[in-house]
This record gives sequence, structure tokens and C-alpha cells, in this order.
Amino acid sequence: MNQDQIKEPLESPKGKLRKINFSKVLETVRLVRNLILSVVSRGRQTKLGLIIMILVPVLVIASISIPLLLREKEGAGEKEGTAVFEKTGKLGDLEISILKATEGSYSTFEVVEGEAQRVQQKYYTVYTRVFNPSNTEKITFSSIKLVDDLGKEYQQDIPTLFDLRSSPQGFKEFGMDMVMYPRVIREGNVVFPAIAEGAKKLKMVFETETGEQAMFEFAK
Repeated sequence: MNQDQIKEPLESPKGKLRKINFSKVLETVRLVRNLILSVVSRGRQTKLGLIIMILVPVLVIASISIPLLLREKEGAGEKEGTAVFEKTGKLGDLEISILKATEGSYSTFEVVEGEAQRVQQKYYTVYTRVFNPSNTEKITFSSIKLVDDLGKEYQQDIPTLFDLRSSPQGFKEFGMDMVMYPRVIREGNVVFPAIAEGAKKLKMVFETETGEQAMFEFAK
């Protein structure tokens, strides 16, 4: 299914964590503590009061630690210091924009048991713009890839890129040159194999030869 623009940014665990109002949690703890101390001071301490005194700190700790654990799990497998963006961002000096993601297909021939058969070759493209504002420094990508929410990685599909170059309707490609030269803007489609049917979210990962990474998240 083609899409003209990337869908709305997906809410990250960090954003959800920021929605927790820790001041209200602490205020509730103080009120409960004062109530329990009031009961104890009047000599009417009960088993229920003791149970509450034990459970309240446990519940507070759980409410704070669980979101932190979820955030840690979500970020597993990413390099430390990796910057995650949605649609636009920077990788070092490079300015990167993800403008459009599209599923497509074209008709081609494939040899099956010694006979040529017409098949539909599916692919996925991400229209990307990269600008190197430096006047002197060139920056080299070591890889540009996609990762879906099923854990599958997709490297650039060069054979499909060659086929699309000869497309009669024209095809604007990002190009295979991994070097971004000073004061140069490059834009075009980065071509990948078809994405797995069950995948719903994608990350486009740019990595330079120095090991720096930037990741762009969007819905399939």
C-alpha cells in the first residue's frame, strides 16, 4: 500500500515516562503516612494499618520502576548514544530528512525450472534528503538499513535499484555513493526489499564509518 507521507510520529516510551506526575505520587504517600501516624499516636494501631504501612512503599517503588524497566527493554540492542528522530534530525553535522515511504512492485521475468516466467517484484522505498553543511569535511556512511518491529533487518536492494533505473516513468534514486561531500544536498529513493507482512513499525538506521548512528522511526 502506497503512502504519500510518513504517518504521525509514534509515541516513545520516554514520552510516556514524562507523563507520570511524580509530585502527585509523593503527595499521596505523605497523606497516607500522616494518616497512619495519626492512628498509631492514638493507640488504635491495627493489623490493617500495619499492612498499609508495608504496602504503600512497595506500590510507590513499583509505579516508578516499571516504566523505567520498560524503557530499558525498548532501547535494547541500540548503540549507546544513538539518536532517535522522527522525520528530521542530525547525525553529526549531517542534516537528514525522511520525506516519504512507499511500497511498490514492478513486472519482471524470473527463470523457474529452465523457463522464464513473469513475476511481480515487490520493494520498499524511503525518499531521503541529506545535507552536509560543512565547507571542508566529507562524511561517509558505513550502512543505511531498515529494521522492523519483528527484528528483521533490510539492507539496500541493489538489483532492484538497477531495474528501477530503467523504469519508463522515471525514478529518482538517492544513489549508491556512501560519501557525503561538503556543501552537497542529495535526495532520492533508498531502495529496500519488500517488508514482512506482519511488520507495523520501521526504523531507518544511518551509521557513519566512525560508528555514529541516527535512527528515524515511523509506521510502515
